[in-house]
Amino acid sequence: MTCVHGDLRQVIFNGKNEILFKIPNFCICDPIFERNYDDIKNKNENISEKNIVIIICYFDNKNEKKEKKIENITNKTMVINVKKKFAEIMGIDLNKNKIRLFYKGIELLDDNLLFYDKIDNMAKIQCVISNVDKE
Repeated sequence: MTCVHGDLRQVIFNGKNEILFKIPNFCICDPIFERNYDDIKNKNENISEKNIVIIICYFDNKNEKKEKKIENITNKTMVINVKKKFAEIMGIDLNKNKIRLFYKGIELLDDNLLFYDKIDNMAKIQCVISNVDKE
C-alpha cells in the first residue's frame, strides 16, 4: 500500500490508482491532552441560548461519506443528547453501538454542552460508530 501523493489520509494498493480507503484526520493525529472547562462552565449563565443546526458527517456501510442534519437543538444541548438524537434518526441501538463525536479533531465529551467546544450553527461534526459487545 502507498499513500496518495504523500497524503496519509488516502491509501492505495501499489500498482493501482484506486483509493483503497480514506482515513479521517482524527485517526491520524488524535491529540491527547487534558482540557480544562472550568472557566467556560463558570460563564454558563452569561452565555445566551440560541437555536442551532449541526451536521454529523459519517461513513455508511459502503464506505461513502454521508451527512445528517441535527435540528431543534441549542448551543446549550449536552453532547450525550446529540448522540441520542442522531441514534434515533439513524435507527442505531446504543446498547449495541458506541457513537463518538469529534469537532476539529477533539472528541466531544458526553457531559459537556455544545458551546464548551465553540460549536455554532452549521458546524460539521465527525462521527465514528463502533459495535460494542455488552454482556
